[in-house]
Amino acid sequence: GFQRLDALSFLGSDRQQVFVAMWFHQSVEEAFSLGIRPAIEGAGLSAFRIDKAEHNNKIDDEIIAQLRRSRLLVADFTSGITKVGDKKEAIARGGVYFEAGYALGLGMPVIWTCKSDCIDLVHFDTRQYNHIVWDNPQQLKTALENRIRALGYARN
Repeated sequence: GFQRLDALSFLGSDRQQVFVAMWFHQSVEEAFSLGIRPAIEGAGLSAFRIDKAEHNNKIDDEIIAQLRRSRLLVADFTSGITKVGDKKEAIARGGVYFEAGYALGLGMPVIWTCKSDCIDLVHFDTRQYNHIVWDNPQQLKTALENRIRALGYARN
């Protein structure tokens, strides 16, 4: 039994890939290019985003295959915001929720992030997770790299 648990452990993995699940929109592109990717690379790992990968498969099959190849998942829940009357509502990123749930089902570590103006709009059943709440890409970079290192996933 313990050998099987060791085989499933992502902490001892030699995998370098970190799957990044996030909104693919220009409003958060700097969060990736100046925050998330440099944090992951600073920890000696490589960032993978499905929209930047060349493949000839169904997208959901490719997502599942790449998640299985990954050491951990960074899931950013920043979303678009709309107003309904006087109330703000998120334009939820369903794919990010799917990828986080799938990773959890695999026993893969998930690092949860969200821009501060969206954190109150994150779906209720994920709020119990400790999100890195950020205001700018540099703050996100520092906090994310620190989290990766604190959890023992850094490769350098």
